[in-house]
Amino acid sequence: MSMIVEQQYIEENKQLYLQRVSQFYHQVKSWLSEMNFSTSKHLFADELGKYEGSILTIKDEDGELLARFIPVGAKNLIGEGVIEIVNWLGEEHIFYMPEEGQTIVIAGNKIPILNGINKDGWYWIEDPHTGEAHFVDKSLLLNLVTLVSDYEFV
Repeated sequence: MSMIVEQQYIEENKQLYLQRVSQFYHQVKSWLSEMNFSTSKHLFADELGKYEGSILTIKDEDGELLARFIPVGAKNLIGEGVIEIVNWLGEEHIFYMPEEGQTIVIAGNKIPILNGINKDGWYWIEDPHTGEAHFVDKSLLLNLVTLVSDYEFV
């Protein structure tokens, strides 16, 4: 791969990841429209190099911090991007997975590493030992925010 083609590939992957994060943030804002949101710039690095994304911060109506969504990088062992959801009680990770998911080849057969991936999107892996992945919908997002903040949605 020539240096120019490699640089173009790297830049396209960075932009695709940032676009996916932005689309996810838009969905979060739609699901939690009654909450307060702010964004701040965030410089991070992965195997594609250093680049800048945005941290999405969610606060309740009283200004209490619920969670920060922090982009970590486009490339990782599990999927095609990862976002950390953090607050004082802990952190959870969601991964962008293509419909076919990550696979390994055993005796010529492709075996999925994770179960439950049936469309492109952001997934939470409940337990890495069981390989159960769950598509992030509004209900799961509320549960993840509760896990890191102990905030109860009504």
